[in-house]
Amino acid sequence: MGLLDNPSDPVEGLGSGWTAIHALGLIMARAIPTKPLTAGLDTMKVALGYFQYENKKSPEGGFPGSQQEDTGWAGSLSYTHGFGPHFGLCLISGFGDATGELTMAPSGSTAMYTGESTHEARGIAASLIVDPFKDPEGFRLPLLLGLSYSKVSGQRGPIIHTIEDPDMVRTGHLGSVMETYTWDKPGYFVGFAPQMNLGPFRGVLFAFRLQAFGEADVYYEERDLTTGELASKKVKPELFGAGGIGMELVYRPWNLSFSHIFATQSWSDLAEGEEISFTAISWFKAW
Repeated sequence: MGLLDNPSDPVEGLGSGWTAIHALGLIMARAIPTKPLTAGLDTMKVALGYFQYENKKSPEGGFPGSQQEDTGWAGSLSYTHGFGPHFGLCLISGFGDATGELTMAPSGSTAMYTGESTHEARGIAASLIVDPFKDPEGFRLPLLLGLSYSKVSGQRGPIIHTIEDPDMVRTGHLGSVMETYTWDKPGYFVGFAPQMNLGPFRGVLFAFRLQAFGEADVYYEERDLTTGELASKKVKPELFGAGGIGMELVYRPWNLSFSHIFATQSWSDLAEGEEISFTAISWFKAW
């Protein structure tokens, strides 16, 4: 185990897989309006959805591969006020919680082991809405730019395993690895959502990005459970944010909608096998 015997060694942690930030991005995506802006129009919208996170990395070279799967629920409540057909303001709050498993070969090990993962996210945001179009029945293109404040935390592990030590000092000892992350910081949110009426429905396509200001606090630890020794070190995190694309179909007579979002932390994570999907039902009241 590297850190226990060599505390100064650099560590990469357990890689990407901070599910809570994805949940938060999916929450903020619910700020996208589906009711055309008009002067004095107020809209209250509630959404609840189920999301799935999966990150599979295939074996390559000396890397044995890894797999993380998390599932959970996310919900939000938003309020939108229209100052006119071209400008509006949206306030939103939401939550997301997930649990799952991470399977990997810990540092220095050739065998695969599994541990639990838990994640939670809470956030609020205020977003300005600008729409260059004004036809209430035709094509609209709301653009969003806002600030957010989020509290995100999670833990992956402990992953209990049998230590493999080339120096034979710890061979056969029971060990564990674990990673924790927290983010209690502001950020920004951007998005756009082309949409139009389709008979009794309203079709919406949208794209969004939620990005943190600053870095998350990520700590990686190794423990020799046989001797009780512990070593931990802060890990420099990757880009901490989430973005994605989605669609929403609104049944206008009931103000009820169904949406599906595909999200990712970065294009490189997507190429490496990361997949996040979110399916939600929303209802809004306008007055």
